[in-house]
Amino acid sequence: MSMPTKYGFKWGACELSRLCSHNKNVFIELKTDRASIYVHVTPSGLLRIQQISGSYRSVKVLVKSPKPPKEGA
Repeated sequence: MSMPTKYGFKWGACELSRLCSHNKNVFIELKTDRASIYVHVTPSGLLRIQQISGSYRSVKVLVKSPKPPKEGA
């Protein structure tokens, strides 16, 4: 169950907060006890992610999995 905060909500071990918006860009923060990241959403929908705190091992970036092969190929 999530719990509202002043600028977002806490859900389990993480807290999500809106930071600001400027010229149709949106900035949010995702924070845990071990690390925090900023997510910048551009007007065209691109996501730019920046680690703000925590060790480099506390944040793992997963690569998009390849499409499964087509049947009969």
